[in-house]
Amino acid sequence: MSLAPDVEPLAAGDVVLRGVPQAMADRVSEILVEVTVAHQIARIVIDEVDGSATEYRFSDQKENVTIAEGKFEFRPPAGTETVEGEGGP
Repeated sequence: MSLAPDVEPLAAGDVVLRGVPQAMADRVSEILVEVTVAHQIARIVIDEVDGSATEYRFSDQKENVTIAEGKFEFRPPAGTETVEGEGGP
């Protein structure tokens, strides 16, 4: 990714980065990521080769929030094969 000085950020002080995905070059021409001064992602814009664009905006982000144990419960559909184990490097 590199700076995108030609793109106006949503808020003063934010930085807009531009990237060109190699693995999706047949569908996506570029991706813009706007990062706030607090180092959070404010928006992502995906420009597709057909001229369409999809924009995601993020607000009221919270980090390290405690979530109740049962809030996210994985329930795979019947017949789904699951693999359990330690993840990561």
